[in-house]
Amino acid sequence: MSFEHVSQALAQEILGPGVSVFGDGKDGGREATFEGRVPYPSVLDARDGYGVVQAKFRQRTGQQAPDAVSWLKGQIKDECEAWLSPTSKRNRLPEY
Repeated sequence: MSFEHVSQALAQEILGPGVSVFGDGKDGGREATFEGRVPYPSVLDARDGYGVVQAKFRQRTGQQAPDAVSWLKGQIKDECEAWLSPTSKRNRLPEY
């Protein structure tokens, strides 16, 4: 099972049955989405709206932690820019 599939399974387990997962191929920057109320971070402090789950994975042997953090920050920045781009072909902007 790939990292992406584990991430999708965890999202379904934690966020509930309203999570829709995407298969292999173009996913528009999404591993999964949810719409409506989800019990995260807790049942009492639930989120309600449209959310996107995106997994990032990088496997490098001998990589130093600061390099990994820089890589992840760059990935997050790129994803945010892609969602906010006026020429984006991604669907609606997520609330979460």
